Parts: sequence; structure tokens; C-alpha cells
Amino acid sequence: NYITSDYKQGAWQAVSHLIRLGHSRIAHISGHHDATSAVLRLEGYRQALLDGGLDPDDALVAGGHLSEESAAGGMRQLLGLEERPTAVFCANDFMAVTAMEVIRDHGLRVPADIAVVGFGNWYWSDAIGLTTVEENPLEIGQRAALRLFELLENPDLPAEGVVLPVRLVVRASCGANPGFVPLVSGADTQPVPADAGPAAEH
Repeated sequence: NYITSDYKQGAWQAVSHLIRLGHSRIAHISGHHDATSAVLRLEGYRQALLDGGLDPDDALVAGGHLSEESAAGGMRQLLGLEERPTAVFCANDFMAVTAMEVIRDHGLRVPADIAVVGFGNWYWSDAIGLTTVEENPLEIGQRAALRLFELLENPDLPAEGVVLPVRLVVRASCGANPGFVPLVSGADTQPVPADAGPAAEH
């Protein structure tokens, strides 16, 4: 049994949004390579690049291990490339904040020089203008508790998996206007639907 967020689709939305803004050198600071959530984010990142007509480049993927220290190292690694990225998608908001600090420490501006997108939408993300993918931890907790009660009453229930939708929250750190509607490539009138992008794989 599991209840989780749609990490792959969230990553796809974030990177597709950056492509729509004109970025082609988009980096990813990832989580643990053996964690399912990190693998799914990486798959969504790569799928969005392919869907946007861009070739994934392993040099633009830095391991972050979901810690601020490793995120700082990953961002410094990306800035050391001969051709640095113009945008970076981070596996969570804490890593995104750290990446922003490293970018500024190198004399660069967010988002004028490098756009930044996170994942999670923590309570403080709005205050710093961080564009991020919003999860719903409250609903995850509620559904998990309900499932636990169901299993206590009937241990023979078949296993089930629930993947909850996520949404992109656009703020200043990506360079778009706060009211900008995320778009898929194509007509300017088509917003990203809730089920857009690759199907969840768990």
C-alpha cells in the first residue's frame, strides 16, 4: 500500500514551464538516486526535455541527496560548467533556496541569470517568491490514516496505490510574472491541465 504525490508529472510540469519561458540549458539537482521519488522526478525532468525537443545532458544533472549541503555542491558543480545552465529544477524547496544562495554568491541574479524552480511548496516558499510544485501532505496523511483504519478492520484487503495530483505554483524565481499561467508548448491559450504530461509510474 502507498499514497504518494505524482513526482514524475510534477517534474514534467516544472521543466515544461521553463522550456516555455525559452530555456534550453535546464539543470536538475536531484535527490537520492535510489529513492523512488527522486527517480520519478528525474524521469519527469528528462521526459519534459524530450517532449520539448531538447536532448537530456547528464552533465546538467547534479546529485543533491535532498540536503542543503549537497545542493550547494551540486549548484557549484553546475556553475563550473563551460556553458552553465540558464535554469535549474531542484528536487525540493530547501535545495532550491540553497541553490539560489550559491547563485547569488557567484555574483549572478535569480531569475535574470538563472531561473530556479523547487518542489514541495513549503509555507515559506511564497515569501521568497519561489516557483515550485505544490504537493498536498495533509491529504496524503488523511488518506493514509483512513487506509490504516480500513486495514485494521479488514487485514485481507488487497494492496492499493494512490497517486495524488500536484500543481505548479508560478512565482518570481522562474522569471515569469506572478500571474503567469503555465503552458505546454503550442498555442498561448492552452494551460497545463491537471493530468498533462507523462502518466505516473509506481
